[in-house]
Amino acid sequence: MECNQVKAYELDKWIRTIAAQMKIAIEPEAMTILENELSTNLQLVESELNKLELYVGEGGTVTGEIAEQLISHSVSGTALRMVDAVMNRDLYHAIAIVKDLEKTKEEPIAMVGLLAFQFRMILRVKLLKEKGYGQSQIQKIIGAHPYVIKMAWNREKQFSIRNLHRIMNHLATVDGVLKQGKMEKGIAFELLVHDLITAS
Repeated sequence: MECNQVKAYELDKWIRTIAAQMKIAIEPEAMTILENELSTNLQLVESELNKLELYVGEGGTVTGEIAEQLISHSVSGTALRMVDAVMNRDLYHAIAIVKDLEKTKEEPIAMVGLLAFQFRMILRVKLLKEKGYGQSQIQKIIGAHPYVIKMAWNREKQFSIRNLHRIMNHLATVDGVLKQGKMEKGIAFELLVHDLITAS
């Protein structure tokens, strides 16, 4: 099997192809997690799917819960998981993500930046979508990768424009607090996550 770098928009196809060869099924929620977390390196994709195949066995089904437990999480994927936690108002899941970040010693400032990028993209896609632009047109206007646009396109309907502006302002405020050292980073980030979810 070739292990060359593939295009991000082809990742879904490759995951399904390799999973079919391994004779395992992947539920939609699990597929979303895999798309969020896996890079476009085929060797890594095959390695992670091998792990899932060993767990569920031939003919088994990979659920969202199984994928969440077994897949190695990337930093950008973690930001998307946090966006989904905010979108679903899932405080329990969000705090679990925060604890995972603490274990990997990920910088809260970097995570705030990644969250800001994700929510900014969702806002831009939403504004253009409301003007009648399609997904491919938005991709050309913004100039971002098709996969990034696809993720924002799928999430924008869960947020109002007003709420997205509020989230962006909150992220900017916390970014300033962290960079100025006005509060302990871990505490400031946990409060941010709590506020985003309970006020969303």
